[in-house]
Amino acid sequence: MKVRKPPLRIWSTLGAALILLIAIASLSLAFNLGSTKATPSTTPPGLEPDEVVVTNEQTEPVPVTGSVDASQTGIWRVGVSNLPAVQLDQAANTVKIDPEANTVEVDSSDTEPIYVTAAASKEPYTRSLKTYFSQSDWTTVDVCTTPIDKWWVIETVSLWGSIEPGEKILSSYFTFHTRSDEAVYMSLVPTIYNDQFNTIGGYDYSHFSVNATPMRIYQRPNTTVSYHLSRDGTGVIGFVYTELSGYLTDQP
Repeated sequence: MKVRKPPLRIWSTLGAALILLIAIASLSLAFNLGSTKATPSTTPPGLEPDEVVVTNEQTEPVPVTGSVDASQTGIWRVGVSNLPAVQLDQAANTVKIDPEANTVEVDSSDTEPIYVTAAASKEPYTRSLKTYFSQSDWTTVDVCTTPIDKWWVIETVSLWGSIEPGEKILSSYFTFHTRSDEAVYMSLVPTIYNDQFNTIGGYDYSHFSVNATPMRIYQRPNTTVSYHLSRDGTGVIGFVYTELSGYLTDQP
């Protein structure tokens, strides 16, 4: 008995379909590979980008315009140009040296001397006078006359004296001749101590005085300083002692 083999038509059909799929896949891969192109590099070999450091030196500054947004690292150098000159305005500024906090030294040598001009010398000068005015209600005396070539800078004035108990001093003043050469009157009214009686030759008297009073009077050369005092009585006791102190100088 013979067995009949099935026909091979089905297997032939499947084989043809498989071959067709392989061919389509090969064509698709070849198409994709052909359409892909490599992007060429624009940087030549050996010239790849690197870090750039710019140094801004004082002698060769880098010009910058506009604004720069940067974070500070290290020491920054800032230069400012075209500044106005610094000046001292005598009306608005006052320059002083504190003697308690500052020490100023001036060094003068033979090769680099410091020249001093218009340095006025100071010569101490004191004059006093005691005047009696017994049985009179006033007295006017010339205390002194300044030298012909010197100014007298008067710094203190004092006076004291005695009058009859109960009497009052009506006026007490000095006459000076200052820069303008006009007479300048300075009143000094003494304090009378009526509670301090003393006796001279059987007469009682009371004291009056003006303590040393600081001032600054510039008495011209070859002029006279005078003193005047008046009281409301004509007692037997009456005298006054005046004293002026300062210094003589070539220029005030």
